[in-house]
Amino acid sequence: MSHTEGAIDHATMTIDTVATAVAVPIEVDSTSFLWPHYTTLDSLRTHAPQLFRSVSPEALFGVHSEQASIPFAHAEPHAHTATTGFGLLVVALLCLYATLLYRHIGDVRLLLAHITLPGSSGERLQEDSGSSFSRFLTICGWLGVVLAGASIIYFTNDAIPNAWMGLMPQWSALVAALGVILAILALLIYQTGITALIGLLTFSQPLIEQLWMVKRLLFALLTILCAPPLLLLVLTPQGGGGFWLWIVVSELLISLVLYLHETRMLFISKKISILHWFLYLCTVEIFPISLLWLLALRHA
Repeated sequence: MSHTEGAIDHATMTIDTVATAVAVPIEVDSTSFLWPHYTTLDSLRTHAPQLFRSVSPEALFGVHSEQASIPFAHAEPHAHTATTGFGLLVVALLCLYATLLYRHIGDVRLLLAHITLPGSSGERLQEDSGSSFSRFLTICGWLGVVLAGASIIYFTNDAIPNAWMGLMPQWSALVAALGVILAILALLIYQTGITALIGLLTFSQPLIEQLWMVKRLLFALLTILCAPPLLLLVLTPQGGGGFWLWIVVSELLISLVLYLHETRMLFISKKISILHWFLYLCTVEIFPISLLWLLALRHA
């Protein structure tokens, strides 16, 4: 075989090899376009560097982070007195008290004079019904009733179960305070009616009028003295305000002693037996309050 024939045979064999290679399809992994350094996904999983690393919660969220419980724990319900409606009521009482002192500071001094001047109850407790002092006592009475309603709701907050607090609307405390105010007004209506009936049956209307004058004076004094510490106590969170509570309790006790002393001296000045004084206290003062207390306990 000549040199020329050998070259022709070599060329023919090369062409056949190329044709065979072209005829046989080459399997190319589609992922080689995305990851040119790796031909298959298995090689990617095997040889690629780790894409994620584990970190501790402290490194990711900070050293003060805490693991949340699953399921998530419900937040503790807030006291229903810490709501918008009750807060607006307390702010309104504070504004009314400041306005009362600003416009009736002279009547406040006159009230203190009525209480502290020497003399018998019949001589000191006289009032012109058409004067500004009478209007001042009326305003103090209404302010004291509303303040008493708000205070009762505040002190009875711990008696409400936590499960109920989560279901109560934002205005529940305000509505409850209005209900307590209506109960206090019903108590006053009862006392007015029973004393008027006693005065009519015993022909002692002057005595009944002086008894109500004593009550109005001392209730106005109690409102003026107790309103500042009581409002501060109501504005404090539940469980706090022990100092203000002691002040309020002390003022209540002093007012109670003054009321008992004044009514007793009034009965003595009219030459009425002390037994009638006890009957008056039990029938007019103690009975309706104890009845409302028992109804509240039974309802609770």
